[in-house]
Amino acid sequence: SGGMFKLKIKGAHYTSQLLDVMVTEDYVGSGISDIRKDLIDKYATDFTYTNIATNTTPTDIKFINKPLLDCMIQLDILADEDTYIDNDKDFHTFAKSSQNNDNEAVVWDDSLIELKGLGTDSLEVRNKITVYGEAGSLPVIATSEDSASQTTFRAKEKVITDTSITDPDIAQSVGDAENTQLNQPTEEGSANCYFMPKLNPGDMIYVIYPPYKVHSRFRAVKYVFNVPNETTEVFFNQERTIPKLFKDRILAEQGAERIVNPHNMTQSYNFTFDNENLYVTSNVDRDKTAIYEYDLKEKKLSKLIFENRYVDVSNLIASKKRKKITAASYTTDKTKFVFFDKERKKIQKFVDDKLSKYENYFVSLSDDETKFIVHSVNDRTRGSYYLFNSKNFKLKKLFDASPWLHEKDLAKMIPISYKARDGLVIHGYLTLPVDKSKKSVALVVHPHGGPWVRDYWGFNPEVQFLANQGYAVLQMNYRGSTGYGKKFVEASFKQWGLKMQDDITDGVLWTINQKIADSKKIAIYGASYGGYAALMGIVKTPNLYAAAVDYVGVSNMFTFLETLPPYWILEKQMLNEMVGDPKKDKEQFIETSPALNADKIKTPLLIAQGANDPRVKKSESDQMVEALKTQGIEVEYMVKDNEGHGFHNEENRFDFYRAMKIFLNKYIGNKKAN
Repeated sequence: SGGMFKLKIKGAHYTSQLLDVMVTEDYVGSGISDIRKDLIDKYATDFTYTNIATNTTPTDIKFINKPLLDCMIQLDILADEDTYIDNDKDFHTFAKSSQNNDNEAVVWDDSLIELKGLGTDSLEVRNKITVYGEAGSLPVIATSEDSASQTTFRAKEKVITDTSITDPDIAQSVGDAENTQLNQPTEEGSANCYFMPKLNPGDMIYVIYPPYKVHSRFRAVKYVFNVPNETTEVFFNQERTIPKLFKDRILAEQGAERIVNPHNMTQSYNFTFDNENLYVTSNVDRDKTAIYEYDLKEKKLSKLIFENRYVDVSNLIASKKRKKITAASYTTDKTKFVFFDKERKKIQKFVDDKLSKYENYFVSLSDDETKFIVHSVNDRTRGSYYLFNSKNFKLKKLFDASPWLHEKDLAKMIPISYKARDGLVIHGYLTLPVDKSKKSVALVVHPHGGPWVRDYWGFNPEVQFLANQGYAVLQMNYRGSTGYGKKFVEASFKQWGLKMQDDITDGVLWTINQKIADSKKIAIYGASYGGYAALMGIVKTPNLYAAAVDYVGVSNMFTFLETLPPYWILEKQMLNEMVGDPKKDKEQFIETSPALNADKIKTPLLIAQGANDPRVKKSESDQMVEALKTQGIEVEYMVKDNEGHGFHNEENRFDFYRAMKIFLNKYIGNKKAN
C-alpha cells in the first residue's frame, strides 16, 4: 500500500543441518570437486550433487572435527567458488566470477538468490529519464528513453536533479542506468536465499534480477520464523526514493551507511505514507530508543513520533487503509500501548473490556481492516484466538492454543524489582507455586541466556514446569538485558562473572530477605549465557546454592572465544569489545572462567550439552566435567549426539527435563513434586 511493495526472501535452512555433521578427513592431491563429492557421499547421504562444477585442482587439505558446512566454505575459498543447496537437497557450485548459474541463481555480495514465481508491477515504470546536473553556472542535461517500453506503457518520465553531476557523459550514464532499471515492470514475489546472511530490521540488501542483472535496493522490515519446516522468511521494502545507479556508487552508499557502534544506531522499518521519508527507531544522541521520522533528503532525524523516558520504544502500529499511524507499544513490566487514533483506541478498549484478564494483541487483519485476528494471552495460558469484526463490534472465539492446560493449575508471574549493590535497579519476575503452604519455599534462580536479550512477562513453559514441581522461580533482567536503554546495556561490557553475576546474586538475597526463599533450598539453572551464570554462581557464591544446572553453558572464556565458528567473525569483533579480549583481559578471564576455578565449587551440578553445538562447543562442558571430577565434586553429564545449541528433538527434551526434575528434587527436596 502507499506505493510500496515487498520482496519476500525465504531462507532454505538445509545448510543448517550441515553444522551438526562433524568431519575428520585428510585429502592429498585430490581435486576440489572430488573432495566435495566424497564429503557428501560420506557425511550427507540424503543430499545429491548433480550440479557440482568440475574442479580438478590438486589440493592437500585436512579436516579435524570440523562442521561439514565449514568444510564446504573452506573449499569455496580455495576454489573461488560459490556453493548452495536447492530445495531438492542438491548441491550447486560455480565460479564466483560467473555471477550466475544458467539463470537459476544469482550471486550478490556473497549471498545466493534464486528467483521463482515472480509477478510484475508496472505502477512505477519510467521510460524517459531526464538528468539535470550543473557545471559552474551552466546546466548539464541528458535524456535517456526506451521506445519499446513507451509503446507498451506510454511515455512515463522521471526527473533526476543532482548538482554533483558536472559531466554530460556521466549525466547520460546515470540516465541510461536508471532507464535500464525502470523501463520494465518491477518483479515481485518470492525468492529463495541460500546461506542466508544475518540481517536485522533496517539492514540493506541488493538483489540482481536476471536476465537483466539490474540492481534493486531493499531494506529488511521484519522476520517470520517457521520452525516445523526449518525456514525463515525475511520481508523487504524497496528503497524507491534512492536512485539505483552503478554498482560502485551503490556500494559506496552502502559503506557510508555502515554502523560502527551497534549500540548507537538508527534502524528503519517502514516508509511514511507519502513514500518520502522513513519511520525509524533510534538511540543516537540519547539513551532510550525512540521512534522518529527520518528525512531522507536531509539525511537526519526530524519529527519525534514517540518516546518513553524509562524504556526503549521499538514498535509502531499503522493503518495502511487509512494511511496513518495509530499506536505505538513498549514494554516495562508488561506490554503497554499508547494510541494516536480514536478509532484504533476504541477497538482496543472494546476487546480489552471483553477479555479483561488478558493481554490482547491484534496479530492479523483483512485488507479492508474490518476483520481482525486477536491473540488473547496471559502468564498462565498459551492463549486463545478470536475473530473481531469492526463493523458490528462482534468478537467470536476461534480456538484455544493449548486447551489441555487449565489456568487454575498454573502459577502467576509477578513483576518485581530490587536494587543491586551498586544502586542499579534490576527488574524481573517472580513465579510462586500454586500450592504455597509455607512462607519460604525452595527457589530456582533462572537467569536468561543471551545475554543481550531480556525476559518478558507471559506464559513460559519452563517456568511453569518448575513451579508445577513446587518451586518458586526467579528471573531477572540483569545489566546488559535489552529494552532498558543504551547505558543499561553498556553497563554489562566486560562484566561477565563480575557485576552481571552480582545482579543475580543480589536478586537471590532479596528473595531471602523478603522471606520468599528458603535459604537452604536454592538452585540455579540457566542455558547458554544462563548456563555460564549458573557455573559462575557456584564459583563466586558456593554457599548460596544447593544445586546447579548448566545447559549448553560457557565454562572457559578463552576457549569460548577461540572456538567460535568462522562465520561469526563480525560477532567476534563485537564480543572482544563487549565481553573482553583474551590477551588484554587475560587476568580477568582467568578469574571469570568457571573451568579454571573448579577448586572453589562444592555444589552438586547437572550439565547438559549438544555434541554438535556450533556456538558453545562440547569442549566447554567436557573441560568443566573433567575439572570437577579431579576435585571430587559430584556432576551428572548428559550429552546428546544429535543436538546442537539446545535440545530440539522431543525425546531429548523429555530426557533433559526428566533428569532436571529428579536432580532438583534430590537436592532442594520437594518430596511432594507432581
